[in-house]
Amino acid sequence: MNQSERARDKSLDQKQKDERLQQIEQRWLAITESTQDAILMMDPEGRVSYWNRAAERMFGHTRIEAIGQNLHDLIAPARFHPAYHTAFQKFQQTGQGSAMGKMLDLEAIRKDGQEISIQLSLSAVQMNDGWHALGLIRDITERKHVEKEAVQALEESELRLRTILDAAVDGILVVDLQAKAFVMGNKAICAMLGYSTGELYGLGIEDIHPAVALPEVRQQFERQAKGEISLGSGLLVQRKDGSVFFADVNSAPMVIAGRPLLVGVFHDVTERKRVDDELRRKEYLLSESQRLGQIGSFLFELSGTIQWSDELYRIFGVLPDTFTPTMESLLGLIHPGDRQSMQDWNAACAAGEKPAPLDYRINRPDGTMRYVRGWGEVVLDDENRPIYLAGIGQDVTEQKRAEEEIRQYVSELAEKNKELQDALADIRKLTGMLPICASCKKIKDDKGYWQGVESYISEHSEAVFSHGLCPECEGKMYEDLEKLKNEKT
Repeated sequence: MNQSERARDKSLDQKQKDERLQQIEQRWLAITESTQDAILMMDPEGRVSYWNRAAERMFGHTRIEAIGQNLHDLIAPARFHPAYHTAFQKFQQTGQGSAMGKMLDLEAIRKDGQEISIQLSLSAVQMNDGWHALGLIRDITERKHVEKEAVQALEESELRLRTILDAAVDGILVVDLQAKAFVMGNKAICAMLGYSTGELYGLGIEDIHPAVALPEVRQQFERQAKGEISLGSGLLVQRKDGSVFFADVNSAPMVIAGRPLLVGVFHDVTERKRVDDELRRKEYLLSESQRLGQIGSFLFELSGTIQWSDELYRIFGVLPDTFTPTMESLLGLIHPGDRQSMQDWNAACAAGEKPAPLDYRINRPDGTMRYVRGWGEVVLDDENRPIYLAGIGQDVTEQKRAEEEIRQYVSELAEKNKELQDALADIRKLTGMLPICASCKKIKDDKGYWQGVESYISEHSEAVFSHGLCPECEGKMYEDLEKLKNEKT
């Protein structure tokens, strides 16, 4: 190949290279000029070497105005210049820097002086003359504005929530279920426990419950976290100073930002529990007193519902689980002969009268009969309207039996007394002044008849006569017999 041919081939190769380079440049321009993101380049001296249309729209500088200008002075706010210049010196030497290879959210300044928010991605490119920087910039001002509004809305929401929580009378705690630690608490819970808000954060359930109560508290906590129950009733809670109180804890699980939480509302029930315990103690004493005195109580409401105490069930020989007290079922237990009296007595009580206590008989389901004495009166409201009929029923069976035994004893005693009086009366007749015949010795009775001594005494006493002769009569009789015998001879 001669020299001219070699020159022609070389010229052809160069032309092909130029065309290829031109095609690459055209593709580059097509891509960079059509994108919505700003694309710019910075030469080793920090000057703008490339500036696309999106950069013109974003920053307000034309390509002609931007090319050759110091990039940092052109688009960076003045307050960031010292830091940029320091970092640029390191980039010039090594092509490295804290911003390289990262996606950064920064502030930039437009030609009109308005600051905008940008997202910058930087890459280093080494060429013959040194390190160049290629930057891809996206305007995120609107996104930042939306984020700022969202943050403000969230802060306002949190402030409103905090205000609401702090206005609550009950204590409120929020616990992170994964960390098992408190992440929020209102003023009321701080006052209840004696901790400041800062002290409360990071504590757990072990820190606000005494050791003796922890097994029950942990069990309730796990069930509440699973949503099985919402109320933990009467839990023992410990203050910072070691003192304790009782609280009902209502809870609800929730998830915020992917974090499982449990919100607990603490209601101090210490006073209520004290009153309940006192009430239970008094109810126990009343129940025992009723049992020992065999006195039961009842409430007969105007709706027809009847409430019985435990002792009244025992008196009637029925069980609360199987017997419902109504007027019909009550009359079914009362002796037929006393049912009308019971109905009349109830009617009198309901009419506001105060009838005398009613004694009536009942037939228990086991076949035994008992005597019951009932008292009752209507309870009125402030406007004198009847609310319910209240009363008591007392088992007086033993008293009735004792009274019957006394009556029988008194009757027997009266009969014996009469017999004694009659006997005493008879004795007084025999010891009084008796008219007796001086000749025949007959006695004149109360009716005026003359009776022999033997007959009179036999009727007025229990004496029995036997006949015989006294020595004087015996001598006289023999003397008379002897005279008669002599006369005959």
